[in-house]
This record gives sequence, structure tokens and C-alpha cells, in this order.
Amino acid sequence: MEQILLSQIGKFLSLSHQIPLMSYPEGRPEALSVILSRLIKLVSKEELSSVSRFLSAFNDLLSGYMSEENLLAKQDKRIRKAQEFIKKNYDKPVKLSDVAKYAGLSAGALSRLFREKTGKTIMDYLINVRIEHSAIRLRETDDLISEIAFSCGFNSVSYFCATFREKMKMSPGKWRKP
Repeated sequence: MEQILLSQIGKFLSLSHQIPLMSYPEGRPEALSVILSRLIKLVSKEELSSVSRFLSAFNDLLSGYMSEENLLAKQDKRIRKAQEFIKKNYDKPVKLSDVAKYAGLSAGALSRLFREKTGKTIMDYLINVRIEHSAIRLRETDDLISEIAFSCGFNSVSYFCATFREKMKMSPGKWRKP
């Protein structure tokens, strides 16, 4: 089964000009193996019944690791540091001043630079990271939606559900049961 999976990944990557392997964020060489292990888990649960569903799930998982903002941010070490801080602390309250201090900039300078380089605000980026982590947990665990919301840094279940619906175009409950 793993050989079939690897073969499909190879075909997908060779056909896709939108996803260069070099776009993985620095310091994340384990990304492909994490994605592969999740896909193997999904296949073993027989949740992926066709190549198209496999490719769809694979594309969903890749989106968090190979997004456009990561490509643009490679140009600036301070942006990478801000992203690193957010990825390490998404599950806690994150203050702009803390991110800025970690990146070595003032809060205003970081906000301007981050938006200029990524096209997003720091808060948008933080919310996207939280939603990505919650989407994975919804699919891979049976934890309550409220537990996932709080453990991914959201202070309110209703805000989490509304934000999830806005970003993912479906409710957390529907995302859990495709």
C-alpha cells in the first residue's frame, strides 16, 4: 500500500507545477514524512476510496506547508522568525509585541513588513495556522469541537466555528465527516 501511495505522490508532484518542493519552509524537512504518515493513516482507515479523493486530501495537507506566504517570506529572515514564533505558539494567546520582539522589530515595523511580504496581517496568519491545526485534529481525532477550539488558541467556540466556516467553507462538524 505504501508503494502505491508513494507512486501517487510522485505522479501528483510531477504533474503539479504549482507546488515546487523547494517551497517548504526552512527547518521543516520532516513535512513530507508527516504528510505521508497522515495519508497512510487515512488510507488504512479506508477513507480514501479513489485517486481523486487521495489527491484532494494530499493537496489539503500540502497547503499548510507550501503556501504562497512561505515562498514570499523566504526573502526576509524577520518574517520567517515571526512565522516560526506563531507556529510554535498558536495554541496560546499571541501578542503582536511578543512576535515583534522575537523577530527583532517594533510592532509597527513588523506589521507593515509582514503585510508587504505576505499580503496578510499577522492576525490573519495566526488564525490560518490555528484553523489548519484544528482541521487536522478534527479529521484525526474524536476530540470534542470545543476541546479542539480551545487547544488551538481560540477563546470562544462560537468564534472558532464562525471562523472555521468562513475559511474552510463548511462547519467543523461537516469537515470532520467528509
